[in-house]
Amino acid sequence: MIRKKINILCVDDEQLILNALTALLRLRYNVITTTDAREAVEILKTTDVAVVISDQRMPEMLGSEFLKIAKEISPHTTRILLTGFSDLGAIISTVNESEVYRFLTKPWSNNEVLEIVRDAVEVSKALRENAVDIQPEKELFQDVVLNAEPTKNWEDSYIIYKSTVSSSEFDITQETPESVKVLIARNSEEVLQLLSKYPVKLIITYSPFSSGDDIELLKYLKRELPELLSIGLVRHTDYQDIITLINEAKLYRYVVMPSKPGQVAHFINSAIVMFHKFSQSPNLLKHQQVQEKTPIKESLLGLLGGMKRFFKFS
Repeated sequence: MIRKKINILCVDDEQLILNALTALLRLRYNVITTTDAREAVEILKTTDVAVVISDQRMPEMLGSEFLKIAKEISPHTTRILLTGFSDLGAIISTVNESEVYRFLTKPWSNNEVLEIVRDAVEVSKALRENAVDIQPEKELFQDVVLNAEPTKNWEDSYIIYKSTVSSSEFDITQETPESVKVLIARNSEEVLQLLSKYPVKLIITYSPFSSGDDIELLKYLKRELPELLSIGLVRHTDYQDIITLINEAKLYRYVVMPSKPGQVAHFINSAIVMFHKFSQSPNLLKHQQVQEKTPIKESLLGLLGGMKRFFKFS
C-alpha cells in the first residue's frame, strides 16, 4: 500500500525559491506552491497542510500577516518564516501573533531545511492528536486579568523575574495577579538556584539591550526543561537575537519596552495557561523542541541541581 505523502505548502513571490524548495522536499512530501499569499489562504481552507513555509517580503501580503491568518484558519499547521532581511517589527509579530515554529534565513542549508521540516511535521501531528487550538492573541490588552482562564491556573504559580532594570521603572508585580509568586533573580546562577527550590512555570528577563547572558540562559533552560516558558523584555533589540531565541530557546513571547498597556500581563497569563496545557497533553511539548546549533556556556553546565523534580510532563 502506497502511503499518501504529507502536504507542505510553500509561499514565496519568487518562483526560483519555490522551485528550489520543491526540488529539496518533493521526494518526502507533496509540495504545494504558490506565489500569492491570498491563494495560500484559500489552500489552507480546503487542504490538510502539515507545514507552511512562507517568505516575509511579498507584494500582496507580508509573510508575518499571512502566518497570523494561517494560525487562525489551520492552528495545527506548523508555521515557518523564510526571511532574508531585518524587519524587526515583522519578526516580533511572528513570535507573538503567529507563534512561528522556526525562522529560516536566506541562503539556507539544505540539511537544515530537511531537519526543520521533519520536526515541524511531527509537531503538526502532535497538535492534531491533542486537538488543542492555541487561540490568537487579542488585539487589545485591557482587562486581560479579568478575562483570564479559571483561577486554578494561577494556583502555585511561580515565575522568575531576572532584570537589570530598576523596579521603579518597571514593576513586574503590577503585571501579575496576587496569587502569582514572583521570585527575583539578579544573575543566571540565582535563576538556577530558584528553579531547584520552587515549581516555576515561567521566566521573564528584562535588559535594556539583548543580553548574551540571557540568551545563553534561556537556550540552556529550554534544552533541559522544555516545559518552562520564557518571555523576553528589552528596550533595544536585534533581529538575529530574536531568530536565535526562537530557533534555539523557543522564546514564548518577545516585548520591546515600553509595552502596550496590559500586554505583559496578557502574555504572562497566556504562558501559565499554556504550561497547564502541557501538563494535560505532554505531546504538545514537541512544539517546544529547539535546534541545538551552538554549545552552551560551560559556566551554566552542572548547575541544575534538583530542579528537574518539578518538571514531569515529558
